[in-house]
Amino acid sequence: HDVSQGVSDSWLFLGDSITAGGMNNCFGTGFATYVNRIDETYFPIQENGGIGGITSTDGAENIDRWLSTYPGQYVSIAYGTNDCWGNPNNTEKYYTNTKYMIDTILAAGKTPVLPKIPGSTNPDVGPNVPLYNAKVEQLWEEYGDKLIQGPDFQSIMEEHPEYLSSDGVHPESNGYDAMRQIWAQTMYERVYSKETPVSDLPGDVNGDGSVSLTDAVMLQKYLVNLGKLTAPQNADLNADGAADIYDMAFLKAKLFK
Repeated sequence: HDVSQGVSDSWLFLGDSITAGGMNNCFGTGFATYVNRIDETYFPIQENGGIGGITSTDGAENIDRWLSTYPGQYVSIAYGTNDCWGNPNNTEKYYTNTKYMIDTILAAGKTPVLPKIPGSTNPDVGPNVPLYNAKVEQLWEEYGDKLIQGPDFQSIMEEHPEYLSSDGVHPESNGYDAMRQIWAQTMYERVYSKETPVSDLPGDVNGDGSVSLTDAVMLQKYLVNLGKLTAPQNADLNADGAADIYDMAFLKAKLFK
């Protein structure tokens, strides 16, 4: 895991038993590893906050306490399956609870992530999922770019019922693995690939508007993995058309003059 730039690339996945079963590290096939396989520039920290059997009400009642011990940036709220299990009439409570969690995450200076509730073949769950996901779509629209839209697990499970176990609710092992990969792919598209340079200052490799040891660490990481990573921005300090060890020498000279 990479914290060379602090803990800003850290993820807390809150949710019920589906999160608990799926969002652990899984011996090299976790969310963080799949992000890193897409782009070796990143290797986020992930924390599994899934607790079996709980609902959005439990999430709303505990979100302040959970955030008080979490220093990272991204917080996924993946409740709803237990809310809608046998209960098609609780959508407003689910909406209120989820909205409270989103507001609390934003107030803490963190970024909320809201996926859709997974589709289900269980007759006590499946027909109710679209009713609750209508509230997810409402929240997506209300908050706009203040939150990140998570994966559409309703459509994914409906298209791939083979991902589900015999209870029609919890995924099989291959379903959990597919969910982790989809999380990584979706967050790469909606978070990592949207990162843009904010500076053209020579040596400002991370684009934060200044030149510091963090930039030297990023350039060194690129040089060690030469041929595997994309050359970082503003790394060609001597303007010879390449980012190489000579630029590292220029950067060190700039930092330690």
